[in-house]
Amino acid sequence: MKAKWIAGLVAMSLVSAIAAAVLTAVFLLKGYFGVNLPGNGLPTTSQGSASTSGQTTGTIAPTTTLAPTPTKVPTPEPTPTIDPTKQPTFDPDDPNAVETLYLWQTRAWLENIYTSVAPAVVGIKIEVNAANSSARQTNEGSGLILDKTGNIVTNANLLNMALDKQGKVLSTAAINVFVMDISQPFAATLIGSDPMTGLAVLKINPDADILKTAKIAGESELKVGQMILSIGYPGLQFESGGLSSGMICGLNRPVALEDGTTLQMIQTDAQISQNCSGGPLLNLNGEVIGLSNSSLARESLDPQSYALPAKTMIAVAQGLIDNGFVSGRSWLGVSVLLEDSFLELQKLYLFPSGLYISNVVKDSPAYTADLRKGDIITKINSKAVGTSMDLGRFLQSQPVGTLVTFTIYRRSDGQYHTLKAYLQEYIQ
Repeated sequence: MKAKWIAGLVAMSLVSAIAAAVLTAVFLLKGYFGVNLPGNGLPTTSQGSASTSGQTTGTIAPTTTLAPTPTKVPTPEPTPTIDPTKQPTFDPDDPNAVETLYLWQTRAWLENIYTSVAPAVVGIKIEVNAANSSARQTNEGSGLILDKTGNIVTNANLLNMALDKQGKVLSTAAINVFVMDISQPFAATLIGSDPMTGLAVLKINPDADILKTAKIAGESELKVGQMILSIGYPGLQFESGGLSSGMICGLNRPVALEDGTTLQMIQTDAQISQNCSGGPLLNLNGEVIGLSNSSLARESLDPQSYALPAKTMIAVAQGLIDNGFVSGRSWLGVSVLLEDSFLELQKLYLFPSGLYISNVVKDSPAYTADLRKGDIITKINSKAVGTSMDLGRFLQSQPVGTLVTFTIYRRSDGQYHTLKAYLQEYIQ
């Protein structure tokens, strides 16, 4: 009896051990190896191996790698497009409506300015027989029609190759003017040129009322940063064009003309080609505010463009048309270094502040008063001066015949002197 009890206890222990081993194996397979067992909540496979008891045993499911959730990329807004045939309507629900309308209006605005002003801009071609040759030398530029009778303003240096020493047009030279939408060029004559401003006036004789003119700006104040346009006559390789844009970078900028005269100009960053030089500078109302690059002796690396102010352009042109020269303009007869150039000398030689005289015209008021090259003007009528602009403004404000007192520092003796000169009328 006791033996049977011990045998039963051993049998129960073996059954318990076997059951525990089976359960342990099940949990290990299920938790760590992903075994697909019936009833474990995982999807069953369609394949299996038949056991000796006829039951289907589960197979190990392959490990599945989950694909990363793709990042949602926002759909870009469409670029505003402009229908060139009609003005777009304003749709408040369209997020690009304001931008599209603004772009259309700006483009239409600029196109209208070009369309209205371009017919008043002419092309000028100079042809001269080359010395000791049958070949023809040429030079080209632009100009602006002043009135419907055929008066045209341009840069005087454009004509240099066609003039003799007395400023008369050579007999072998031809000046032709091209007008937009007119097939044949016009032969032009020179009315006059002004070396102090680098401006020249040409004259053509068109048929009645076929020329277009541009509006000249009034006394509106120009400002640095103001947007501007420039129009020149396009070259032969272009059907149309000559338009450039930029902004005003400086006002009353003192620059030197070819004869050494200092002049106050409008400075811009507009890219104006040589062929378009002599055309008008415009504000965004389409009004002429200046004439581009009026005969400047520019440095080759200077990226800026310059324009003669419209007020000066009109006054000089009218004087040339009426008299062949500009009357009533006071003249001293000196050229002075620009401020930047003088500052270098001032640092080197410790000169006093003032205007360094770089040239004195013979028989001029300055020459008669004994002003000399190398003198430094420190005062005019007891008022200190510091830049070439001071001298230019002063001369413009004084009538012909004014007695002017100059205080100068003379390098040769290191002394200050007081000299007096009567301003004369400038006549070419």
